[in-house]
Amino acid sequence: MEHGRCESWLMEVAFRELLTEGVGYGAYALDSEQRVIYASPSVLDILGRGAEEVIGRPVAAFVHPQDRQRVRRIVSAKQSGKEYPSYTLQLLGPEGRSVPVEVLSRRVGGSGSDEPVLVGLLRRVEGELRAGALLESLFSIAQDMLSEIEPKAILQRVADAITQHCGFRRAVVALYDLSWPDPLEAPVAAVITAGLSAEEREHLIAGGGLTPEQRRRFFSEEFEFGGGARYIPADRNPLGDELGIPGRVKMDGWDPMDMLFVPLFGADRFIGHISLDDPLEPASFTPEALQPVAHLAAMASLLVERVRERDEVGLHRRHLTLVHRLAPLLLQVREPMDVVRQAVRLLEDHLNYRFSGGGLMTEGRLQDAGRPGPLTGDPSVLTEIRRTLSPYMARELTSPSPASPALRSAVAVPVVLEGELVAVLEVASDRPYGVTELDADTVTAVGGVCATALRALLVQERLVRLHDLSYRLTQARSREELVEQVVRAVRGDVAFDYCAFFRKEHGALVLEDLSMVAELKLHTQIRPGWTVDISRGRGVVGWVASECKPVRLDDVRAEPRYVEGSPLIRSELAVPVEAGGELLGVLNVESRRLNAFGPQDEMLLQAVAGQLGVALANMRSQEQLRQLAIRDPLTGLYNRRFLEEAAAHEVAKAKRYQRPVAFLYLDLDNFREVNNRYGHRFGDEVLQRVAMFILENVRDADYVFRVGGDEFLVMLPETNGEAYSVVERLKKGVSEVFSDVPVRLGLSVGVALWDGAQAFDLDTLLSEADRDMYAHKRDN
Repeated sequence: MEHGRCESWLMEVAFRELLTEGVGYGAYALDSEQRVIYASPSVLDILGRGAEEVIGRPVAAFVHPQDRQRVRRIVSAKQSGKEYPSYTLQLLGPEGRSVPVEVLSRRVGGSGSDEPVLVGLLRRVEGELRAGALLESLFSIAQDMLSEIEPKAILQRVADAITQHCGFRRAVVALYDLSWPDPLEAPVAAVITAGLSAEEREHLIAGGGLTPEQRRRFFSEEFEFGGGARYIPADRNPLGDELGIPGRVKMDGWDPMDMLFVPLFGADRFIGHISLDDPLEPASFTPEALQPVAHLAAMASLLVERVRERDEVGLHRRHLTLVHRLAPLLLQVREPMDVVRQAVRLLEDHLNYRFSGGGLMTEGRLQDAGRPGPLTGDPSVLTEIRRTLSPYMARELTSPSPASPALRSAVAVPVVLEGELVAVLEVASDRPYGVTELDADTVTAVGGVCATALRALLVQERLVRLHDLSYRLTQARSREELVEQVVRAVRGDVAFDYCAFFRKEHGALVLEDLSMVAELKLHTQIRPGWTVDISRGRGVVGWVASECKPVRLDDVRAEPRYVEGSPLIRSELAVPVEAGGELLGVLNVESRRLNAFGPQDEMLLQAVAGQLGVALANMRSQEQLRQLAIRDPLTGLYNRRFLEEAAAHEVAKAKRYQRPVAFLYLDLDNFREVNNRYGHRFGDEVLQRVAMFILENVRDADYVFRVGGDEFLVMLPETNGEAYSVVERLKKGVSEVFSDVPVRLGLSVGVALWDGAQAFDLDTLLSEADRDMYAHKRDN
């Protein structure tokens, strides 16, 4: 061959290798017999062999057996003059380890008496393959997020994904106890591992993990590493080898006693951390390489918090069901102590508290229905409950009761009848902060039912109606139905002339529902939508909202806080509606009679308000979960999962009135260039702006979905030919809106129309719109 040309090309190759040092490029040359006649230092490093072991040997000897036949075929074809694009294969690296590389080669010589020589470049693509596998794992986790019900299973998938695709042999995920106000201060609730032996896992768990003080130190800015990680080198580790288990890998830049953490950050709080160890190579623990782990951590945090929200919704349901179940059971009792015993038994059987107890007040002393609890066994606590007639909660018992040393948090709730303490119910947990506001609300609701039952020994009919309300609230499908059911129940037991429910909204109370006798005339401003400013404590309902305490007025004329609704009103009773310590509204009744409401009416209204609060909170949580399920987390648009439901809803209306529906399939032109040139974070910002742009240029009645990476779908009810004007507006406006983006962006839009009379097939219409969109993309 022409030696000058070959040497010139090899010099060019070597220069490229020098410029790309550290990226994994190498140069090589093969003779006509497919033997190696040149291998650059980078190639020798990839193979883990010296030049004497490589030069002169067939190239197939360094190729993985599964790729040898393909490589021989491609090399022969190139030597005969055929051209191939770059391709990937597996080389045999050190210790026979498979090393994926990308190869680009060219024939040199072959004219006259010269024999052809094949010269080429190769580069390692392990990182790219690992990133692809990681991306696939991320998609898999995302697809399973709605069906996963166990946080440990979610975190195990994350730990496995890290050890399989992120360049680390060992990963440990620690999840803190999320019931604490600040989980960073909480004990570890779960430890999930990947890559550890059973002995290592046992040793790690026995060590107890990071203390809250160590977490605060290690997660501080002092150890920020990039990629969301915290790196503590061995020479700066204040704990030395006293924490965790030592690593098994030592390489340039990494010591077995180094520590690398990626915090799990949930809803404005640390909820756990991921510990990484035994990197496969130095490139594994760079800030850039840790970005996928940070994404996994963010996804894990989102999923765990979402499962926790779902569990809380389930807990709301269980608690509401408990109150529903209790009432019919108490209808069968004939003794006051049996009322308390039945309530305690139900708490024990259905809510799995570490302790459930209670007692009946007899001659000023508490007669226990079982063993005393950590709070009711303390005379000072009992005195405070009797004075305030309010729940007493201890979230962290620093001095557990001698009778109950294992209990660490508890709540005691008074059962009050006609303004007097008649019984106390108590539940406790063996964990600090194991008892929450929801437990207090539930036991308060149970206590309210008990108080009603004690009085229902004389008035059984009222208890039946209260039970009926509990059932109807579980069946209600909307806020309006919930409030309507409550007002109807109150009317059956309390003689009022005027009943109103105020909902809390942005620091104010808004009159949501109003019911009154026909002959009562209210001032004109007293109508749905009337607003009361809580911060000013205006009126009785404003004071109730700000203080979260009930108010019973025998004569409103003697109360300066009273805001007149009618000059005929004389009595008022208002109670807060709460759930989980949060004020949701105020329930208010008024009467033209003096002294119209007694303690029993107040007790009943509080019980009803408690049930309404739990029901409203449950309904809100369900709606929040529904929105999470049907919304794309990046753009906030509807997702593909919601498309069929929305289409079925609109098509049903369209068929009824013979109205058309249009579908626009949108693809963002040149978006791949945005990601390639400026990164995915900038690409995400562009997608968010595109979503906002589309929403601003369609009607409120239209639906906008994100159906792919940069693909969107708009469903336009009652739209036919007008759809094309929408298309023009979108295509024209996008270039103006994104004039600040360095890449020229545009929209390719396909249109499919359904006239309201023909048979509806969503897949066919979407395919039609998709084809139309690609046709426009080709034309452009």
